[in-house]
Amino acid sequence: MASQDKRVSYVAACACPAEFTFFTKADDPSSIIDRYRSIGVIRDKDFPHSTEEWLNGFRLVSPIKYVAGIAPRPLLLVHGSEDETVEVSDTHKLYERAGEPKQLIIVEGAGHRLRQSDKAMTIVIGWLKSHT
Repeated sequence: MASQDKRVSYVAACACPAEFTFFTKADDPSSIIDRYRSIGVIRDKDFPHSTEEWLNGFRLVSPIKYVAGIAPRPLLLVHGSEDETVEVSDTHKLYERAGEPKQLIIVEGAGHRLRQSDKAMTIVIGWLKSHT
């Protein structure tokens, strides 16, 4: 008799956009890069090497198309209420499409860089520990 692997995967997504159309439909891609430099998302002065290749990568990614496939793995969606990069509504869209089990947490006052938020990381770590 073959043994079954009892490991379960868990997925925690922080500040995840539902789609990347805000990149791919931009009239002026350099304005996107300038904006993300101004808010500190892009800090490398030489990045991206090719704006066109960078944007093409985002055309291939669409979390909203795949979020339902995460189930039956537990999913945690965490988003900052003051996210300056990704709209909070994106997290709600992902949550609506996701299968069970799922949980949505909006961290009041947090921006996009949730990994730098003690409150957000405490939530994620606590959630992961509760599922082990």
